[in-house]
Amino acid sequence: MAQDGRLYVAHIEPKVAHAGHYVGWTGGPVERRWATHLKGDGSPLIRAAVERGCSVTFTDLGPGTRHDERRLHNRHGAAGFCPTCKAAQRAGRKAVA
Repeated sequence: MAQDGRLYVAHIEPKVAHAGHYVGWTGGPVERRWATHLKGDGSPLIRAAVERGCSVTFTDLGPGTRHDERRLHNRHGAAGFCPTCKAAQRAGRKAVA
């Protein structure tokens, strides 16, 4: 049985190479996982973004499993469910990511 946890998305501005988003999962508190990423001990993508001085905005997407995380990864198009991109779209401007 898949372990329950939290799904989150990181919006990266400006993009690092081709990537403007990172989708993740944690079995613990999301804030602790985000801090781990920002220290450089998580995703290589987020580490590269921080090293380049990019803005990284995390959003808790709610409860989910690692299977749900994989489903979101495979779906691609994180901008479609990224709250930062959706807010920019509602405001009539295009998000950078």
